[in-house]
Amino acid sequence: MLLMLSGGLFFASCKEKDTLGDVTVSVDYWSDQQAVSMDTIMYENAAGNPYSVTHLQYYISNFTLHSADLESFLLQDIVLMDIEKNTTLNLLDVPIGTYNSVSLTLGLDNAHNTSGSLPNTLENNAMAWPDMMGGGYHFMKFEGYFRDNLQVQQGFAVHLGKTGNHVNCTFPISLVVDGEGADLSLKMNLNEWFEHPQIFDFNIDGSSIMADTVALQKIAANGVDVMSEK
Repeated sequence: MLLMLSGGLFFASCKEKDTLGDVTVSVDYWSDQQAVSMDTIMYENAAGNPYSVTHLQYYISNFTLHSADLESFLLQDIVLMDIEKNTTLNLLDVPIGTYNSVSLTLGLDNAHNTSGSLPNTLENNAMAWPDMMGGGYHFMKFEGYFRDNLQVQQGFAVHLGKTGNHVNCTFPISLVVDGEGADLSLKMNLNEWFEHPQIFDFNIDGSSIMADTVALQKIAANGVDVMSEK
């Protein structure tokens, strides 16, 4: 009886393993057609601002794979991405099948953007949004240098936050998950933060936007199209 029970458990375990696979999601960073390198002013946005990238961190939440038959897989974790330290998401035990789109949130939705809601780590604490400015967390810290209209080098800090300014993205993919798992390569086009639907110009809209509601909303609106499959 014990032998038969053990055999039944082994069969169930094999069956479960055969219907699930792990997915590694990698994110690369581009400025239109150029792969991003750090610390050199070599990119130009739609406003004609030459700029560099020195720092980029942002949260991904509500990461969901969608299949043609309306099945979906939701990653429960909120992940802090970093252009220099963490550029992957690991999805464990994804049901095998074909997935044709991804939806995700850049930042935190209203339910999660409250001070202290994330684990008390150095990384999360460094992303805290000041309580006097509404609390919660930075959704993104995008920093670098640009040359202004007088060709003087200036710093910029596109710090996105405040409840309601999270960015919901949905875009097509082609992903087949089998028992061996799969890889999904995504890219973020940094120029999209400054282009669609409204051009963002550091000389006009500002180079440090935390206290500027209009600038925050413009960046948030532009973020809808920053992500795609590579």
